[in-house]
Amino acid sequence: MSEAIGPAGSGSGELNQPAPGVRVSDAVGRNVVSTQTAETLGRVKHVVIDPVGQRVVALELDKTRHSGHFVHWNDITGFGEDAVTVPGIGQIVEPDPALKELAEKKRALLGKRVLATDGTQQGTCKDLEFDTGSGVVLWLLLDDGQRIPGDALLGSGDYAVMVRSPQHAETVGAAGSPGRESQQDPAGGASVAPQQVQQSGQDPKAESTVMPRPADPQQP
Repeated sequence: MSEAIGPAGSGSGELNQPAPGVRVSDAVGRNVVSTQTAETLGRVKHVVIDPVGQRVVALELDKTRHSGHFVHWNDITGFGEDAVTVPGIGQIVEPDPALKELAEKKRALLGKRVLATDGTQQGTCKDLEFDTGSGVVLWLLLDDGQRIPGDALLGSGDYAVMVRSPQHAETVGAAGSPGRESQQDPAGGASVAPQQVQQSGQDPKAESTVMPRPADPQQP
């Protein structure tokens, strides 16, 4: 039974329906089959994800009988429950430098700690779910059962997977300089609104005038 029409596929009215998500752990091990010859070209070994782009960019294969070991996401015609399909052997290629770097173990997401932008550790990335039609990352699945939306993903390095923290985004600027609504007296006085200064009719830059003390009438 087909799971979805793939990135370059076509079919019935179901094209208007969102493609289902699949977990990386379920995708690994699926055969990659040519639609031209029905030949099995390899087996999915690794799902290569661009964390900045928040999407799958390629599949790394093993069990291939050819020199190449990668298939670019845009060359996939279908991503079904039973197999991944591509037109033919021409789509099984060697990686370019950018893809090779993304495929390195240090760039992998699974098994790494997940760190939010507010500095709190969220858990460990146990699995990941992506859209079989577009390759877009849908969810990061953590070891404690919680899941983080894919659009919160920011990057992945040696230390951790970085995700956006909603709390951090909401409080940006809260500790910044005072706004125009209120300005604190540097001497520690109460906050004064600029409108109040204007309504008083006084020039804040005007200097005070000291009047001379009148002479004592009893003094000779």
